[in-house]
Amino acid sequence: MGLTTPRERLRDVRRWRRATVQGASLAQRADRVYTVLIVVAIFGGLLYGTAQSALAQVLTAAGVATWGPAVLLVGLTVAARWGAYQGPVVYPVADIGHLLGAPLSRRALATRPLARSLAAGAVTGALLGGLAVVGLAGRGRGIGGAREAGFVVALALLSVVAVAAASAVQSSARVERALGRLAWLALVVAAVAGVVGRRDPGIARLERWSGPWGWATAPVTAAAWPLAVALLALAAVLAVAGAVLWCGRCPTERHVRRAEARAGAAASLAAFDARSMRRALDDVGARGPRRGRRTLLRPPRRPKLLLAWRGATALQRTPARAAEAVVLGAAGGALLLAAADRPTAALLGGLLLYVAATRLLEPLRQEVDAPARTQVLLRARWGQVLLEHTFLPAALIGVTVLAGVAVAAATQTVLPNGAALALIAVLGAPAATLAAALSARRGGRLPSSVLSVASGIDGVGGFVVVGWLVTWPLVGALAAAGPVALAAGAGGAATLWAVALGAAAVLVLSTILRSSERP
Repeated sequence: MGLTTPRERLRDVRRWRRATVQGASLAQRADRVYTVLIVVAIFGGLLYGTAQSALAQVLTAAGVATWGPAVLLVGLTVAARWGAYQGPVVYPVADIGHLLGAPLSRRALATRPLARSLAAGAVTGALLGGLAVVGLAGRGRGIGGAREAGFVVALALLSVVAVAAASAVQSSARVERALGRLAWLALVVAAVAGVVGRRDPGIARLERWSGPWGWATAPVTAAAWPLAVALLALAAVLAVAGAVLWCGRCPTERHVRRAEARAGAAASLAAFDARSMRRALDDVGARGPRRGRRTLLRPPRRPKLLLAWRGATALQRTPARAAEAVVLGAAGGALLLAAADRPTAALLGGLLLYVAATRLLEPLRQEVDAPARTQVLLRARWGQVLLEHTFLPAALIGVTVLAGVAVAAATQTVLPNGAALALIAVLGAPAATLAAALSARRGGRLPSSVLSVASGIDGVGGFVVVGWLVTWPLVGALAAAGPVALAAGAGGAATLWAVALGAAAVLVLSTILRSSERP
C-alpha cells in the first residue's frame, strides 16, 4: 500500500461517508425549495407594500450618502466580531476528535463549511440590499434599475468580505485581540464621520471612497459607481483567498471551545432558555482569566446604596457594556430628537434606548439567576431589590440621551420645540430601563405555561411564543418613544399630555416591577 497525501485521505473519507451515510434525497431537497418559494410568493406580495411605506420613512438617497458608510462600517465590525464567538467554520463536538485528530488536511476540511458560509453571507447581503432598494424606491424616489442592481451586488460582496473577516478572527487569537481593540475605535470613527459628513460634503465624499464600507454605497451616491463596485469585487476576491489560507490554521482548542458552546447554545435554545444560550456563547468570546481590577469605589455605609454600588463596580469591571450602552443610548436620543415625527424612526429610537438599558442590567440578571442568595444577603422584598437595580442604569441612560440631544443640536437636526422634546426623551430613559428589567426578570426562559398554551392552539402557537418574546421590548420602545412622537406630531399643545403620558408609563412599569414575587 503506497503512501497517500492528506488530501487523498480526506477524499477517501468523504467517499466512504457518501456510501454509508444516508443523506436527503433529491426529492426531499426539491420539496424544501418548493416550500420556501411558495411561502415567499404568498407573503412577499402581502408584505411588499408595508415594507416599502415603512422603509421609505427612514431610507433616502441623502441619508445613505451621509450615514451609509458609517452604518456599513459598524456592520462589518460586528460581523467580524462574530468570529470571536462562533465564526463560519464550526465542527460538531463528536467530529473534532476524529477529524482534527486524524492525518487529514485541515484546510481541505474547512473549505466546504467556509464556502457555505460565504454563500450564505452573499445571499444575506443581497436580501438586505433588496430591502434597502425597496425603501429607496418608495414614494417615487427610484434610483434606476442599473444602480439598484449594483447596490444589491455591492452589499452581497460586502457581506462576503465580512464573512472572510470573521474567518480570520476565528482562526487567530492575535487577530481577535486586535479587533477587540479596534472595534470601539471603528464605532467612534463611524459616528464622528456621519455627523461631520452631514455638514461637510468633502468629508462625505471621502467616506464613500474610504474602503469597502463606502464603496458599497456608491451605486446610490456616486457617479463613478461601477469603479467602486469593481474595487469591492477585488476586495472580496482577496478576502476569500485570505480566508481559504487562514481557515486551516485555526488551533484545535479554539474549535473545541466553539463546538462545545454551539452544542450548549443549541440545547438551551431547544429548552427556550435564552439566558443559558447567551452565557454559553459569551464564554467562548472571553479572552481567558483577567487580573482582578481594583475598584475605585468603596462600599457604601448606607444599605440603601448597596445595589447602586454593585452596579457601578460591575460597570467598572466590564467597561465594554458601559461603552455599548453609551453609544446606543446617544444614538437613540439623537434619533428621537431628529426624527420623532416619523413613527418608524421614533420606534427605532425607543428600541435603541431599550437595548442600551439591557446592557446595564447584568447585576439584576445575576439576582434572578440566584434568588436564594438575594434572600440570604439582602433580606429585602424581591420586587424592591429589582426596582433598586434599575436606578443607576436609568440615570446613565438619561445622561446618554442628553449626549444624543447634544449631537442632534450640533448637527442642527433637532425638530421644532426641541427643549420640550429633550425633556420628554430623558423621561423615556427610566421607562425603557423598567421595561428591560421586567424582561430580565423572566430569566430568559420560556415558561412552561406559555409553551403549553402555544402547543394547545393550532395554527397560532408560534404567534403566542413570538408575542411573549417581544412584549417587553415593544412596551419599552413605545413607552420611550410614544410621548416624544406625540409631542413632535401634535405640537406644543400636546407637550403636557406627553409629559403626563411618560410619567404614567414610568409609574405603571415601576409598580409592576415592585410587585414581582420571588421565583
